[in-house]
Amino acid sequence: MTVEFESLKVQARLDYVYKNVLSVGAKGYVLLDDYLRVLTEFSNGGGDGEVNRFWVQNRQLTLASGTDLLDLAGGLVAVYGNTITFSAVKAILVRNKGMLVGGEATPTRGEDLLVGGAAASAFASPFYGDGGARLLVRSGGVLLLCAPYDGYSVSPGTGDVLQVEHAGSEASGGDIEYDIAIAGVQ
Repeated sequence: MTVEFESLKVQARLDYVYKNVLSVGAKGYVLLDDYLRVLTEFSNGGGDGEVNRFWVQNRQLTLASGTDLLDLAGGLVAVYGNTITFSAVKAILVRNKGMLVGGEATPTRGEDLLVGGAAASAFASPFYGDGGARLLVRSGGVLLLCAPYDGYSVSPGTGDVLQVEHAGSEASGGDIEYDIAIAGVQ
């Protein structure tokens, strides 16, 4: 069986409404209703605006195990069973769904994730080369990185491990469920 990547669309949208009540004596208000939308579309390939590898998974972290080490150079298996090796990552999405309560993920204060900062072979390109740098993804929060042209380089054996860590405390103490998707080129 040949597995071929077809296409990918990365989008984020922020809708907002401002209401400016007019001064005393004036009638009504001024309403500004608008949005900011970012859309990046990728086609199949290895060049600018293209990806040919995609991995997505729903994962759980316990407070005890606490850390996922995702090997971007041969350690991920895609939905059809093929092993994925990235040379560059062009999009990463991490959604912290929150603490697992009765089998359901519920955003709760303190159930945070740290992304990045692996102790060995850290995937440091998105962090300006700082292998120890991490980003905090709060419970219910989302992290989206998208670099459609250059991407973030992956260096097998020296810069290919993306760490996702449970940053909760003993007080919060629950398992965290998160979704992660990574797109890039081989």
